[in-house]
Amino acid sequence: MTKSGLLIVDDDEDICIQMKWALCNDYELHMAGDRAVSLSTIETPFFGLNFPGYVDPRVPYWHLGMHMNMDITTFLVEGREDRYLRHFFRDFAYNPDAVPEEDVEGYVAQMRQPGNLRASLNHYGYIPQMAQQTAELTRQKLKVPMLAWGGVRSFGTHCIDSARAISASAEGGVIPECGHWVFEEKTDFICRQLQTFWQQKGGGRNDQDQPDREYAGVASRNR
Repeated sequence: MTKSGLLIVDDDEDICIQMKWALCNDYELHMAGDRAVSLSTIETPFFGLNFPGYVDPRVPYWHLGMHMNMDITTFLVEGREDRYLRHFFRDFAYNPDAVPEEDVEGYVAQMRQPGNLRASLNHYGYIPQMAQQTAELTRQKLKVPMLAWGGVRSFGTHCIDSARAISASAEGGVIPECGHWVFEEKTDFICRQLQTFWQQKGGGRNDQDQPDREYAGVASRNR
């Protein structure tokens, strides 16, 4: 948050997409006394859109549909959490060693806790509802500026193409030599992009508004 309003950053849909659209579209809706002044999306899948060339992320990414069936996924993954998570950290990256081993072990330990695997799958079950609500909420283009980046080894042009389709002002693109784990693989790059975007689009900036490697570490740990 700044004096001008909220700087919303979404890394792989960690923020409820419906809340993002509401904050950005309705200038009468306030959170903590401020409104959104920008929206940054990093490796964010956009569901429910409709524009030339659009491909629903559920088509190329097999795990999205699989995770929507929580019972089958739990049956297949339970007891194999280590191998399952390592597949994503390795194969969804440009640099397979980008996520430190200590972090991988932490994620595995958390997923093995009673109820955590199924709880993490609940999010995927809402994808159809999310797609429907996103389609309704983006009938009119967003008024606030958007920044959208995707890794060349992951979502590619999907992020920036979707942003341009739903926002009156969108910038960003495809990050070379990068996969899904942007904050781990291209920490300095994405922090510079966020800082520049906020300075240009966000209004009054100060030192507290500048992302750094510590910020990137927090974003990574809070996936």
